[in-house]
Amino acid sequence: MRVSSATHGNRPSSGYTLLEVMLAVSVLVILATVASTPVMRTWRDQRLASSAENVRSLLAGSRIRAVDYDETWQFRYEPGGTHYVRVPLNPPASDGDESPTYDGPQSGTLPNGVTFETDDTGSAPPLDSKLIDALSDAQELSAASWATPILFYSDGTANQAEFRIVDQYGGSREISVRDLTGAVTSRRTPNEE
Repeated sequence: MRVSSATHGNRPSSGYTLLEVMLAVSVLVILATVASTPVMRTWRDQRLASSAENVRSLLAGSRIRAVDYDETWQFRYEPGGTHYVRVPLNPPASDGDESPTYDGPQSGTLPNGVTFETDDTGSAPPLDSKLIDALSDAQELSAASWATPILFYSDGTANQAEFRIVDQYGGSREISVRDLTGAVTSRRTPNEE
């Protein structure tokens, strides 16, 4: 007489036990947690570096506009805020119907969680509405408080300036403008890891 294997408890296993599945999931969660920290830090650093590069690029463009148009241009940023702008120092003179059109006025906004560091120099007067009327965010720009303008002159020189862009996680980038050359650089701040 044949005895089936089911009656003797020798049934072959066809899957994993709940304990084995829970152990595998726990290991995966631990590995994901360990790996996510450097990935998130890299993402935050890249986001801050990209924001600083956008600001640096607009600053450098201010120097180019000053030389091209043979007049003084200014760069302004909002301390503790997110707005920045590049415009001529003075509104264009209107001679009757004709007024010069500039292709250089431009504004930008830092992404959420990234701001300009608050400075102690106080705020500068508001921007002349004639300088920003053509910009799409003119209403927001007219309501902002601005830092002292960074000026770029027609001979390629500029006001020496330094300011920082910071994020909500404590990261920062320093942007500096050289006076004699008008060169603009962006770098990681020394006290940052």
